[in-house]
Amino acid sequence: MTNSYKLFSILFVTVFILTAEFSFSQDGNIVYVQTWEFQMPEGGSWAEFDSLATLLNENVTKKNPKIVSQRIIRHQWGSDSRQLIIIREYAKIEDLVLDDDNTGNELFRAHWKTDEERKAFNQAFRK
Repeated sequence: MTNSYKLFSILFVTVFILTAEFSFSQDGNIVYVQTWEFQMPEGGSWAEFDSLATLLNENVTKKNPKIVSQRIIRHQWGSDSRQLIIIREYAKIEDLVLDDDNTGNELFRAHWKTDEERKAFNQAFRK
C-alpha cells in the first residue's frame, strides 16, 4: 500500500465519520406515539367517541402550547378495529418531558368549568 493510498483512506474514513455524525443528528420535532387497545362497550359508538375526542382535541390539546400537533388514528376495516394510535408532536424533548397531566387538566377545567360538566363529559367519554 502506498503512502498516498493510506493518506487517502484515512482522509476518506475521517470525512465519512464526520459527515455521518452530522447527517444522523436529531433535527426537527419529537414524535410520541401511544397505542391503545380497547373494546367499544355496549351502548357506545365510534361516532360518539369521535365527536367527544374532537371536543377534547379542540378545547384541550390544541390549546396546549407544548403540543405542535396530534393525530388519532385507528383501523377502519376488518374484524378487529380495537387498536387506536395517538401521535403527538412536540417541538423539543423538554416539551414532551414537561407535558404532564397538569397542563391538560388545567385546560380541561378551563373549558368544562363546573364539576357537573366535567363529570358528564368524563362519563360520556369513558362509556
